[in-house]
Amino acid sequence: MLHFECFVEQSQRAESVAELEALFVRVMAEEGFENYFLGSITQHNVLSATWLAFPEGHFETYLAERWYEVDPILSLAARATRPFCWDDAAASLMFSQRQAAMLDECKRAGVHSIIVTPFQSQDGRSDIVGISRRHAERPDARRIPILQAICAQSWCRYAELVDTSLTGEAEVAALTSRELEILRWIKHGKNNTEISEIISVAVKTIEYHVGNIFKKLGAGNRTAAVVIAIRNKLLEL
Repeated sequence: MLHFECFVEQSQRAESVAELEALFVRVMAEEGFENYFLGSITQHNVLSATWLAFPEGHFETYLAERWYEVDPILSLAARATRPFCWDDAAASLMFSQRQAAMLDECKRAGVHSIIVTPFQSQDGRSDIVGISRRHAERPDARRIPILQAICAQSWCRYAELVDTSLTGEAEVAALTSRELEILRWIKHGKNNTEISEIISVAVKTIEYHVGNIFKKLGAGNRTAAVVIAIRNKLLEL
């Protein structure tokens, strides 16, 4: 299995979006994920689909049936602040009849073990990278954080290639020990309130440090900040 650091090196050498996509597809196929999506969404709409691969006819059915209007995966992705595995999230949710029908159709068509890595913006739009399997066997849980990191790195590199980069990585500013401590907790999925309780610092202070972390790394959100830090060897995966 490919190490994340190797994927970073290979993806940074990609000179076009097509070359990056080909690398992403190959790596995900090796991990058993044949379906993928990179695009922009809102809670109830798919705005664009830049990279897209699903079982034949599935996405067309999704659009024709207007599943996006009720898709709980879309709704969760549009407000999530960190990557998630849909199977884990779904265990605690209740679904309408139409939502249940949509989810059943996904499984019937060959969409399983969905993993979503979201990137939120200020205008209500979210960019996401999603992957899924065409068979019901669940992936090795130990590989999931690495898959999420690969998805995040792919989106960051895609953004660079289309000149909407979140990064200024030529000169990443040094982080203080406190900022690194907070970034490590962000990497573990903790929100600002949780971090404030863990390290006994006011939430407002955490928010101030997180803002500085984003500014120093040139990151637009928490996921991007973690990936940029890993790329620059400020954090370990």
